[in-house]
Amino acid sequence: MFKLNDIISAVPESSSKSVAVPARVCYIHPMGRFYELEFHFRKGSGAVYRESRFFTPSEYELSLIHISEPTRHA
Repeated sequence: MFKLNDIISAVPESSSKSVAVPARVCYIHPMGRFYELEFHFRKGSGAVYRESRFFTPSEYELSLIHISEPTRHA
């Protein structure tokens, strides 16, 4: 399960190529229903592209476990 601000490898859905690029997890729904990725493109204008994705069934189950666990501080 990834967390907020993690960098993961993902293929942008709008891309015509199936090449995974680094993306930052910039939002996770409080109930773990979906998340938002932020892609930074350096070529051309240096655009930032965001897309929302639903969790897969296995990711969703892990997010419920993660949300229900209390935060522990050492």
